[in-house]
Amino acid sequence: MPYNPMFVNGRKSPVDASEIPGTANSSHRSRPASPEKKIPESSLEESVNKPTLSKCKFYTTFIFAVVALSSFSALLFLVPFIVDPALATLTSDFIENPIECKVVHSKYTLGASNCSWSSCREGCTRDIFDCHQILIEYTPLPEDLSMVTIQQKNNAETKIRAALFVNIKGCGYPPTVQCASWISEYGTNETTIPCHYSRSNSS
Repeated sequence: MPYNPMFVNGRKSPVDASEIPGTANSSHRSRPASPEKKIPESSLEESVNKPTLSKCKFYTTFIFAVVALSSFSALLFLVPFIVDPALATLTSDFIENPIECKVVHSKYTLGASNCSWSSCREGCTRDIFDCHQILIEYTPLPEDLSMVTIQQKNNAETKIRAALFVNIKGCGYPPTVQCASWISEYGTNETTIPCHYSRSNSS
C-alpha cells in the first residue's frame, strides 16, 4: 500500500503543525511582495537634463576660450604690422598731395655698422647687414616754412634734405613691398620723384 507518513502501522501519527507548510505556525512563512517605488517624473527629467546642461556649459566655455585666445593672437599680430604703422602715419602728419623731390644721394652699403637705417628692406624684424640709403631734397609748402631751420637751408634756398623711405616703417613684406623694383624706380641719383614729407619730422 502507499506509504503515508501520517499513518504508521494503521494508526495516525502525530505531526507537528509547524512542519506542515502553509499553516500558521510554519517557519516558512510567505510575505506579500512589497510594491515597487515609483520615481517621480520630475526627478527623471532632472537626471536627464543635468548631463545636457553640463555639456552645454562645457562647450560654451570652450568656444569662448578659443575665441578669446584667437582674438588675443590676432591683436598681437595686428599691432606691429597694422596698428603701429597707422598710428605712426597719423602722428607724422604727412602732406596730402605729393611734391617734387630730387634724389641727391643713392648708395648701396654693406656692413651692419654702416646700416643704421635703410630706405627699404624686406622684413621688419631681421637684422640688416646690407642696405640701400636714399637722400632727397625738397622745398616745403609755404605754410610749412616755419619748420625749416638754418642748418637745413642750402644755398640760401629753402630746401630740406631728408631720408626717403618706402613707407612709414621703411620695411615691409612681399608682395606689398618689393625693394628691388622700388629702388630701381626711386633710387636713381639726380632724378625727380613725387614724395610726401612729414610736418612733424623733417629728417
